[in-house]
Amino acid sequence: MIGGVAVVLPFGKLYGLFNVKYLYIISVFLFMVGSALCGAAPTMNAFIVGRVLAGMGGNGMYFGVMTILSVNTSNKERPPYLALWYVDPSNETLCNSSSNSISNLSPGLTNEAVDLFSVLEWF
Repeated sequence: MIGGVAVVLPFGKLYGLFNVKYLYIISVFLFMVGSALCGAAPTMNAFIVGRVLAGMGGNGMYFGVMTILSVNTSNKERPPYLALWYVDPSNETLCNSSSNSISNLSPGLTNEAVDLFSVLEWF
C-alpha cells in the first residue's frame, strides 16, 4: 500500500510525459521483481521491500491501463472497455466487495457462482 500510494503522482506525471508502452512494461517488470522478492524473501524486511516494489508496479500497471484505454478509445466507446476492466474477476477491484456481500448472505454459494453474480449485476 505504501509503495502504491508513493507513486500515484509520479506515475500520473510520467504517463503524461513519456511513451505509455515503455512505462507500462517497466511497471510490469517492477511488479514482477517485487513479487519474486516476496516469494524468495529470507527475512521479513525483504518481504516488506518486495511488497512495496510490487505495490509500485501494480499502481503503475493500473495507471497504464487507464491511460491506454483513454488514448485508444473515443468518449463514446470508452465506458464498455472500462466496464470490462472493472468486472474482470482477476482484477478483484469491484468483484471482491460484491462477492463478499453475496457469500455472506448465502454461504452455500461457491466462488464461481459468486463471481458470476458479480458480473451479471453490471448487465
